[in-house]
Amino acid sequence: MTEKEKMLAGMVYEAVLDEDLKEDRLKCKDLCFAANQLPPSKIKEQSEIFVSLFAKAGEGFYITTPFWCDYGYNIEIGKNFYSNHNCVILDCAKVTFGDNVFVGPNCCFATAEHPLDETERNRGLETARPIQVGNSVWFGAGVTVLPGVTIGDNVVIGAGSIVTKDIPSNVVAVGNPARVIRSLENSGLYRIVPLKEVYAKDICGWKYEGEYSVYSYSSWEMAIRNHWEIADAKVRGQEYRGVLNKAGELTGYFKMHQDENGEVEIGLGMRPEECGQGKGADFVKTITDYVKKQYPESLVYLEVRLFNQRAVKCYEKAGYQVVCEHDSIKPWGTFRYKRMELKKED
Repeated sequence: MTEKEKMLAGMVYEAVLDEDLKEDRLKCKDLCFAANQLPPSKIKEQSEIFVSLFAKAGEGFYITTPFWCDYGYNIEIGKNFYSNHNCVILDCAKVTFGDNVFVGPNCCFATAEHPLDETERNRGLETARPIQVGNSVWFGAGVTVLPGVTIGDNVVIGAGSIVTKDIPSNVVAVGNPARVIRSLENSGLYRIVPLKEVYAKDICGWKYEGEYSVYSYSSWEMAIRNHWEIADAKVRGQEYRGVLNKAGELTGYFKMHQDENGEVEIGLGMRPEECGQGKGADFVKTITDYVKKQYPESLVYLEVRLFNQRAVKCYEKAGYQVVCEHDSIKPWGTFRYKRMELKKED
């Protein structure tokens, strides 16, 4: 096999001294140099160079120079691809971008890996693993994506992140190494707003049926008379939020309270008519994403009445797990609860 064939097959290959690969790299660098030297107004001429350089270039792409890559023939970009200044793609293996991918300035996509063994490394040996990026992905400034990474659709990678492992679809990931910090699956389904008094009055009129009637408030007047938190404007403003649907209607609410240990407990309720219709997991995920944004370093947990297996299953779908059972004293009595904590990201 030639060194190029080994490189494309993901095998160990001689990268530095092989004449064929050296010739390919120099040809590529000359084309990058030519594009980089053109005035910014020469968009058509720059695009023609990149079309000749890449294996595939979708319609409507725009690359802000300077831009550099190793070979070019291992790069595929989809429709409406955009990269800002100083994008570097080390395409010793295939690098594929879907449609509507936006790359911030100073980003690097590196497929090459060098041996840990100094003798092999000093001989110029290396391997390469492909990088694959889905549709509708936005890379913030200064992101580095390392060999073998696959990134799903509808993903945001925060500025300065180092992506060392696969990132699933519909998430925001940040950090070194990049970790998922929130979901985008529910983006647009619900909107979090302050819990105004008019919403609180509405909630106090919600009536749940059967065994779930324990979650019903008696009335707004009773809430005021008994000094319940939902009727206290100060507490409501600090810890309570309303959840609106796409139509702007109140579909639920939640309370977030940080205890003396720095842990954040969530208490929540969904409009009775909305319960039992398969909407709960998305509802809880939306609330959880909001709370984690407010308290990014805190453990988040829920407490669920022992009988309420429907809620337990819903919370499990939303990323929580049961950690224990215990008695808990509430204003309305002492009851047995399951404590469910939000799972930590790997």
